[in-house]
This record gives sequence, C-alpha cells and structure tokens, in this order.
Amino acid sequence: ADPLAPTHPRPRRAAWIAGGIGVAGVLVALFLLLDPFGEELAREEFLAEGDEICAEAHEAFTDLQEETPATAATAADLTGQLVNIAEDERDEIDDLEGPDDLEGEVDSYLAARDEGIDQLQRGLDAAEDNDAGAYAAAQAKVAAAQLRRQRAAQQLGFRECSRPLVDREELERQAEAPQNTDPTAPPTVSNPPGFPSSGEN
Repeated sequence: ADPLAPTHPRPRRAAWIAGGIGVAGVLVALFLLLDPFGEELAREEFLAEGDEICAEAHEAFTDLQEETPATAATAADLTGQLVNIAEDERDEIDDLEGPDDLEGEVDSYLAARDEGIDQLQRGLDAAEDNDAGAYAAAQAKVAAAQLRRQRAAQQLGFRECSRPLVDREELERQAEAPQNTDPTAPPTVSNPPGFPSSGEN
C-alpha cells in the first residue's frame, strides 16, 4: 500500500465549499461580537437618529411660532404645545439607548433639556395667570440657556439637537430679561407688552 495515499475518500468539492461557508459564518459571527468598530457604528446611528428626532421637533417649533400670540390664552395654548413637543423630543432621545461611553454626556444633555422644559412650563403657568412679565422672563431664560444646551449637544456630536432657530445676535436679544414694568413704555424684549384682553375672566 502506498503510505502517502489518503486513508479516507477525498471529499467532494461541494463538501469543501459547504464546510468553508460554515467556518466563514462562525468567523463572521465572532467578528461581529468582537469587532472594535461596532461601537463606532452604534455611535453614528445614535447621533443620526437623534438628529432626525430633533430636526422634526425644530420644524414643528417653527411652524407653531409663525405668529406671535396676541392674548394670554393663545400664548398659553402655544406654549403648552411647545412643552409637549420638547418633552416628546427629550423622551425619544432618551429611548435611543446610545453607546455606554456616551451615557454621561447624554445624561448631561438631557438634564439641560429638562431645565429648558421647566422654563417653558413656567412660561405656560404665567400665560395661564395672564402675567405677561413672568411669561417674558421665562422666555428670556429659555433663550439665555440655549447656547449652553447647544454646547452640550455638540459635545455629544449632534448637529441638529438644540441648534438655535435664530442667529446669535437675535438669541442674545431674546435672552435679555425684562426690566421695565411701566405699562406706558414702548414694548420691547426688556419691556414685554401686556397680553390684550381675551374676553375671559
């Protein structure tokens, strides 16, 4: 007998191919589990989905604020809708469950968003109380904290989230706290006009 002859029949070509596919499948599965780029992919997906959520919220904010509210009732209605949009936006981002290495930054950003929502809620309460001064003060505080929220968003890598809807000069103007309470003074950001009577008690 030939000592170099195989002791088992040579596998057919199809068997080798099938075996090779099986081994390749196992290797791919292991690569996906151990792939160091997997985290980066999760990060990019998280940021993209977050920006998409924020872009939709920005569009809704812009559409709602095309007209300035003329009465306390319309201001309350508008602000209530803005609060709902902001809360939904925050909750959807929180539900994305981004990569573990972003958890601290995400928490900081969401905390900044919560502060902004709290100020919107104060504005809503003021409008419901027909208090134009408190309403304007709350709006100014929302604007004043906008750049801080934007920085927190940019540290994460967001491009759309907390992006101001106006330029920096206008944002700084909106952030001015109301100073003058004289009802005869010309209305400005620092001297907000009173709400016209809505005809309701």
